[in-house]
Order: sequence, then C-alpha cells, then structure tokens
Amino acid sequence: MDILSDILKKVKPSSAVYFESDFSSPWGMTIPKSSFSQFHIVTKGQCIMKTEIKTIQLFEVDIIVFPFGTNHSLLGLESSKCKSGQEVV
Repeated sequence: MDILSDILKKVKPSSAVYFESDFSSPWGMTIPKSSFSQFHIVTKGQCIMKTEIKTIQLFEVDIIVFPFGTNHSLLGLESSKCKSGQEVV
C-alpha cells in the first residue's frame, strides 16, 4: 500500500472529490475555504500555490495539504487569471 492510501485510511475522510487534470499555461484556479481538509499532488510539471500569506512553487511529486480547508489558488504562472475550482472540475 502506498503512503497516501495509508494516510487516507487513518484520516477516514467522509466525503471527497478527486480529479486529475492536465493543464497547460496559462491556467489558474481558486479553491475557497471549506469545512474539510484539502490536498493537491503535483504528478507532472510544476505550479504555483498562493494563500493570503504565502506563495510557494510546487514541483513534480510535491504534496500540499490544507487540514483546515484554507482558501488558496493554484496557477501555472504567477500572472495567470484564476477560475473557480468548481468551474475546472
């Protein structure tokens, strides 16, 4: 069993939305604050993650977790315009 499966088994999520996308620049999506945990895995390439207080460059195999559902954005380029995460899914 892989590490992510082990984590999800212990956390016991009660609901989830999983999707895999292959984005090309320029792209961006905003994920609003929610009452549940959120995570993203970069499986190929790179992207930028922004919150109100921090901007981080993410690379292939990086995993970022928001245990308290913090609002954030994922972008292909720092100057990319964002769509709602619901529009992208």
